[in-house]
Amino acid sequence: MAVMVGGAKLAPMSNSRRTRFKWVVFAFLAVSVVGATFGAARNAMSAGSPASQRCFGAAARDPEVPCHNSRLLLVVDPNPSKAFKSPNWPCKLLDPGALIEACAFGVPQSQAAGTVVLIGDSHAAHWRAAVDYLAGVKHWYGLSLMRPGCPLSTAVERLRAELRRECIAWNRRLPGWFRKHPSVSTVFTVAESGAKWEVPHGKSASSAEVSGFIRAWRRLPRAVKRFVVIRDSPKDPDSTVACIEHAIARSKPAGRDCAVRRSRALYRDPAVEAVARMHSKRFQEINLTHFFCDPHRCYPVVGGALVHKDTHHLTTTFVRTLGPYLVRSFDQLPIPAGAPG
Repeated sequence: MAVMVGGAKLAPMSNSRRTRFKWVVFAFLAVSVVGATFGAARNAMSAGSPASQRCFGAAARDPEVPCHNSRLLLVVDPNPSKAFKSPNWPCKLLDPGALIEACAFGVPQSQAAGTVVLIGDSHAAHWRAAVDYLAGVKHWYGLSLMRPGCPLSTAVERLRAELRRECIAWNRRLPGWFRKHPSVSTVFTVAESGAKWEVPHGKSASSAEVSGFIRAWRRLPRAVKRFVVIRDSPKDPDSTVACIEHAIARSKPAGRDCAVRRSRALYRDPAVEAVARMHSKRFQEINLTHFFCDPHRCYPVVGGALVHKDTHHLTTTFVRTLGPYLVRSFDQLPIPAGAPG
């Protein structure tokens, strides 16, 4: 199939070239929305907006500093109809089209006290809004290393053949990338819980998932002093968006009326299980589930902020409100030898 770019007709592309072309186009579009997204973030904090109100978002579920604002009871921001296509927190793409694409966030590199990497699949990408907040507090230069459907693991999710090959290659090259960037001392990762994996003969699915994470993490160079796994967030059923829209139309509290049983929303997280198996202060876990759920239910709207933009990807609006609590949780972790605070 021929492709038109800038009025020029390109020669037909193979499947692998077509995939790379799509990634370049995707990267260009991602960069093009950076300014717009920063503008939207500034507007969200303007006087009178829901995000500027007391207890908005995660603050409404802070167990240490209880906060309640009745004005947010019927608020849903952003509206589900607009949230679906909303981008993640912006970053500056440094090498579009490369197998390992780094995207910069946080403070400028020239002003940074250190470098942090956020790595993983699309579930890691939606946490960038909170990790960027942490980077600002710690004066860190941040780099996102993302690949949809491809967490940092030697195990392989069930993907189309070409995506599977590229995911395997991406994971194999990552240790070399880290060796070329010895300034990276802290790494955050998130992986989608409930994903379907290819299971080797004779192994259980749970064993393959956990051991795949452990093998990949152990390949990282010792310059990475601190490796932090953020526990994956809960999910919504397909019916949740319609429920929220119905609640909005009837002036009902969507967070309460559309809540999901915790046992249904929260999946086991093999990356967290891998941390427990490592028995090392170098590998740590942060669990912010209590900002999504109580002991019985998980809420699709928290403090007026819409939690998901689909069934399992978080809105930038809500994730940004988790920033202060990510900082607090990080500061409560023990500091491994040689790691920055």
